[in-house]
Amino acid sequence: MSNAKIEVTNLTLKYGDALAVDNVSFSVAKGECLTILGANGAGKSSIGKSLAGLLPAASGTFSLDGDDVTNLEPFLLAQRGLAYLPEGRAIFPTLSVEENLMLAARKLAKDPKAAVERGYELFTRLGDRRKQQARTLSGGEQQMLAVAKALITQPDVLVVDELSLGLAPLVINDIYTALAQARVENNVTIVLIEQYIDRALSFADRALLMVHGHEVWNGPADSNADGIVRGFLSGTAEGAA
Repeated sequence: MSNAKIEVTNLTLKYGDALAVDNVSFSVAKGECLTILGANGAGKSSIGKSLAGLLPAASGTFSLDGDDVTNLEPFLLAQRGLAYLPEGRAIFPTLSVEENLMLAARKLAKDPKAAVERGYELFTRLGDRRKQQARTLSGGEQQMLAVAKALITQPDVLVVDELSLGLAPLVINDIYTALAQARVENNVTIVLIEQYIDRALSFADRALLMVHGHEVWNGPADSNADGIVRGFLSGTAEGAA
C-alpha cells in the first residue's frame, strides 16, 4: 500500500519459546481503521503490544510513514504520534479525572488546558465528575477516561485493545462515537482489537482475522465480512485453522 501509515511485514512474536504470532503482514492507510478479530489466545493483543513497543518482534518489521520503527521504545513511538490503549483501564486510580487528563495533556498536547476541555466535550459525564478520584468511577466511566486521555493528545495512530470488553451497550456507543469524531476531525489511523464482531466490522474499513497466531483472512469490513469471520471462528469455513 503506497500511502500506508502503518506497514507490518512478516511479523513473528514470541513469549520465550512460545509462538504467539506467526508471520503476519498488513498495512493501514492514513485515516483508515483496521480491526483485528479473533478468539482469546489468537494473537490479537500480542500484535497490539508489539505495535506499542511493549513486545519485541522475534522477526519481521513495523514501519510508520515509511520509517522502520521495529522494536522502538514506547516513549519514542508516542513522540511519533502513536497512542496505545491497553486492555483494562489505563488510568491513575488515586488521581482525579481532571488530574488524569492533565497528565496526558501536558505530555503531548500543544495546549493542555484546551485538551482537557476537549476531553469533557467528548464525554460530558467526565466533566460532571472532574474532581472525583478515578477509582470511584464506574467501569464504563473509567474506560471513557482512558479513551479521552488518548484522544486529547490528537494522536496520528491509535492502537486500542479490547475496547468494549465488559461495558454496557450505551457506554460502548458513546466511546465509538468519540472515536468516530477523532477520525473525522484528526484523520487518525486506528488499529482496533475487538472480540465484538458486529461492532468492529460496522466501524472499521478493513478486518484482519487471527486464528491460533496465524492470519487466516484479511479483507474489507463490508457486508460479506461478517459471514466470513464467523465461518472461520466456528470452524466451518474452508481453510479454517
